[in-house]
Order: sequence, then C-alpha cells, then structure tokens
Amino acid sequence: MVANSRVLSLSILLVLINWNRENVFCSSQTATDPIFKETFDSTRLNKAVWEREIKIPHDPDYQFCVYHKHDETVQIDNGILRIKPRLFEDAYGEDSILLGQLRLADCSSSIPEECNQQATSYHILPPVISTKLVTRNHFEFRYGVIEVRAKFPEGDWLYPEIWLEPLYKSYDKRYANARINLGRVRGNAVLTRHGENLGGKTLEFGVGNGTGADFYEETVSELRRSGEAWNKDFHTYKTTWSSSGLTFHVDGELVGKLVPTATGWSSQDNVATVSMAPFNEKFYLSIGLGVGGIRVFPDGTQTSTYVKPWRNINAKAMLLFWQARDKWLPTWQIHKGEKTALEIDYIKVWSLD
Repeated sequence: MVANSRVLSLSILLVLINWNRENVFCSSQTATDPIFKETFDSTRLNKAVWEREIKIPHDPDYQFCVYHKHDETVQIDNGILRIKPRLFEDAYGEDSILLGQLRLADCSSSIPEECNQQATSYHILPPVISTKLVTRNHFEFRYGVIEVRAKFPEGDWLYPEIWLEPLYKSYDKRYANARINLGRVRGNAVLTRHGENLGGKTLEFGVGNGTGADFYEETVSELRRSGEAWNKDFHTYKTTWSSSGLTFHVDGELVGKLVPTATGWSSQDNVATVSMAPFNEKFYLSIGLGVGGIRVFPDGTQTSTYVKPWRNINAKAMLLFWQARDKWLPTWQIHKGEKTALEIDYIKVWSLD
C-alpha cells in the first residue's frame, strides 16, 4: 500500500505540473494560436513558468533597487499581476541602507557584487526593494509576436521593465546585455529636458546592447499631445520581432520600426537589412519594476518642481537619489501607493520562426 500511495502521489504531481505548463505553453495548437499565454488566473505565481531574479542589479542599468523575493512587492489579484516598490528601510529598519550588509540567499547572479554588499560611506545599499520575474529555463523563443496588456507605474523615477533578454550571455562586448524593450513609460507625471517631453505622455520601444560606456540603445516613441498619460490606464503593447527587424504597435496603432544596418540600428525605412545580431538568438521574457539608475533618465531632466537629483556618471548617484526622497516619495504615496504598481493583465507570444 505504501508503494502504491507513492505512485499515486507522483502521478498527481506530474498531472499538476503538466496542467500548469499546458495552460501557458500552447505548442500543440495551430500556427494561429499563441505558443505562450499567461493570463494570471491563479492567485499564485506559476512556478512552472516564472522564476524570480534575486540580485543587486549592476551593468548596464545600475538600478537603485534590489530584486528580492518579498511577497509585499508582487501580488496577483483578479487576474492582474501587480509589482510594487517597497522602501528598504520599511522592511529592515531605519538607516539600514547606510549601515547594513545585504547578503542574498539564492542569488540568481554569478557576479559576487550582485549578491553581497556592505554599506560603506556613500556606497549605500539599494534603497528600494522590487521584483523581477523571468521565464529563463522555462520558456524561450526566437522571432515572434509579443502582446502585453499592461498599466505602467506612476511615480517619479519609476519605470516598467518589460523586456526580452538573451538565453545565452554573449562575451562579445558589442553584444553584451542585449535586450528588446517591449514598452516603457517613465513614471514622472512631468519630465522634460531641453523642451523634450520624457514624462508619462511619452511611450518608448526599442533595442539595447553593449556594456558600460559602450551601451547602445535605439528607440522609437509616441508622444500623446492630448488626453491622459500612457500610465493612467491599461494599453495593449505589441512587438513583432522577425529576421528582418522589429515593428512596434500600441492599441493597434503603429509606433515605429527598427531595422539593423552596417553601423547599428535605424528607424529609417530606406536602409538595407544587414544582420539581426545579437537579436537572432533565443530570448526569454523578463518583467519587473525599475527604479532610477543610470540609463533611463538622462541628466538634466526636470520635473514640475525639481531637477533630477543625481548624475548618471556620479559614484554617489544612489545616495543622492535617496537624499532627495522628500521630493520623489510623495509622488509614490498618492492613492496609498497603489499607483506605483506595474500591472500586467496578460502576455501572449505567437511564433514567427
């Protein structure tokens, strides 16, 4: 009877695992059906699909947060995935980012500095706890149509990280940190630089790759000249990734195209496609909530009341961000902090390979 019970338990476990996978991976369906569909219908994250990144992010963005496994930063409610920021000191006590040490058990990075950090002088610990989820080791693909219905976060210096990232890391510096941006809106209600609107009314898609000072990003954008900001409501963001380039839509309307050239990437239509590298390999889905950092917010940008408090090349950037919390934190606390969440209704992928 003991042996039979074990067999029965194993059979039930296998059935549950297969049920979870089959509700997301649709490989047995026709070509018109998605190969991946996540609708967040369960109240718990599907571990057959998603893994949590656990690390202190460094190159290329150096975000001002730590990706951790705090339940307070990720929830599923009524079919919506919600990722919210949480202040580090709210979790670990006052001055913990100035005096503490952060050792990440189950760190997902192979880089020691992304797993352990001691606060010393102006090298403080990340002042914000966030969440990043990836399908690495569970679902990856090359070329396809990716559709995401989402509501982006509101609050100064917040932004969504909805990316495709490469399954295999490149050791060629030109192709390091490659990613496809599936839609981004900065959380600042007002953000300008030399007259250019970079706040919540500007939507961006694009590609990026490289490392350090050689990191390169090419984007296409859509500015809403009237009506509400992009992050005030849900929208459907679609990326078509093929062997000849990328095309981006929002709510069925074309935003722009990117094609590779001999010297990089271009949004011009009259250029000849050369090579999709590094975007000709298998990529996986990555979704998270970013805070500050050195890439997304150009130096000299200004909100309606203050100038960005850090410079991207300044070693004290994270400290300067934290010291200005009396300016940005009130924008997070509107509606009891609920507007700071990145909300995902669904993600669907159709194959083009």
